[in-house]
Amino acid sequence: APRTLVVISLENVVEIETAYGAQLTDDLLCELSLRLLERLGAGSEVYRSHHHQLAALPNHGGGDVEARLTLLSEAFAQPFSLGGTVLHGDIYMGYAELSDREQDAERCLRQAEVALCSASERSRRLVRFTPALDPARVRENLALLGELKAGLEQGQLALHYQPKVCLASGAIVGVEALMRWQHPQRGNVPPGKFIPRAEQSTLIDQLTEWAIDSALAQLAAWHAQGIELRMAVNISARNLLQPGFVDSILGLLDKHGIAGHWLELEITESALMQDIEHTTRELTRLANRQLTLSIDDFGTGYSSLQYLSDLPVSVLKIDQRFMKQLCSTSDSVHIVRAALNLAHDLGMQVVAEGVEDPCAYAFLADIGCDLAQGYLISRPAPAEAFSAWYRAGGGRYCLA
Repeated sequence: APRTLVVISLENVVEIETAYGAQLTDDLLCELSLRLLERLGAGSEVYRSHHHQLAALPNHGGGDVEARLTLLSEAFAQPFSLGGTVLHGDIYMGYAELSDREQDAERCLRQAEVALCSASERSRRLVRFTPALDPARVRENLALLGELKAGLEQGQLALHYQPKVCLASGAIVGVEALMRWQHPQRGNVPPGKFIPRAEQSTLIDQLTEWAIDSALAQLAAWHAQGIELRMAVNISARNLLQPGFVDSILGLLDKHGIAGHWLELEITESALMQDIEHTTRELTRLANRQLTLSIDDFGTGYSSLQYLSDLPVSVLKIDQRFMKQLCSTSDSVHIVRAALNLAHDLGMQVVAEGVEDPCAYAFLADIGCDLAQGYLISRPAPAEAFSAWYRAGGGRYCLA
C-alpha cells in the first residue's frame, strides 16, 4: 500500500521566539512530535525537517488518510502546556503520497512542502499535493500570467460574440461577450486555460474592466447602427469582492452613454456564495441601475437555492451539460423542466446555453424556455462577422 509523507509547520514560530526564546520552539516541537506519534500509532516515524517543521510517515493503518490527518489537525488545535506556559501553535499540514519505494524521497518531500505552502496561503489546515500544485506548473502559470498582462497591453485580446435567441419569436435579443487571446507564439490560447489562472490573481480585475469597456464600446456602435441588443459579460468572484468594482462598472456605462438595462452581468453560483452579504449588497446597487444580473452554470452548484429569492437576480442560465444529454436521458429533461419552473415561479427568465441539437432546441421551445444560446444557432464570432450574420437573418434565427 502507498505511504503518505506529511509535513507539519509551526507558523507562529517568530511570535513565540520573540516572546519566549528559541528553546520554547524546540520544546513545542518535541511536544508536537509526541502528539504525532501518539495519534499516528506504532510503526509511524517522525523527523524534524526544518527549524520549525516536522515530517512524518504514518503507519500503514487502515482508514482514509485524509480523515486520519484531519483528526490530527484537530488534535493540534488544542493548546500546548510547557512548564506552566500555555501556548497556541498555529499549525498547517501538507502531504504527498509515496507511490512506490523507488520514488525519490527528496521529490516527495518537496511535493509535501508545496502542499504545505498552499495550506498556509489558503488558510487551510490540511492540503494534499496534486499535479496542479507542482512547482513547474506554478512557474508555467506565472509565466502565462506575465504574458497575459503583456498581451492585454499590446492588444492581443479580443471579444467574440455569441447570440441569444428568443425561443418564442426567433428574435436575436442579446449576445454574450467571450474573451479570446491570440498569442504571437502560443497561437490561440483557450479561455479555459488563461481565465482560471487570472482569477487567482489581481489581473482578473484588469481583464474584466477591459472586457466590459470593450463590450460597451461595441454595444454603443451597434446601437448607432440600429442593432439593439443586450450585452452579457462574465464577472468572477474576485471582481465582486474588489472595492470599487460597482463604481467602475457604473462609470463605464456613463462613459459610453449606455443605459444600465442594456448590460447583463453573468455570475457563477460559486461566486455568489463567496460572501453572500457583500455580494447581495453590491448586486443590489447594480440592480438599482437597471443592470440585468444572471446566474451562470445554474444546476452545477447547490447552495444558492436558499438565496435565490433574496438576490436581485433576474436570469438563470441552465448549464450546458444538461443540454448535451437533453435528447438522450430523462434525468436531464426533469432537471431542465424543474429549473425552468423554479425560475418562472420566481419571476426570472431562463437561458439554455450550449444548445447544439435541433431536438434540444425544439424541446426547450415546447416547454416555454425563454432564450437559447449555442453552436446550433451560431459559434462566437468577431463583431464584424456577427453583424453580417445578424443582418443576413434580419435579426432573427429560424430553425432549419
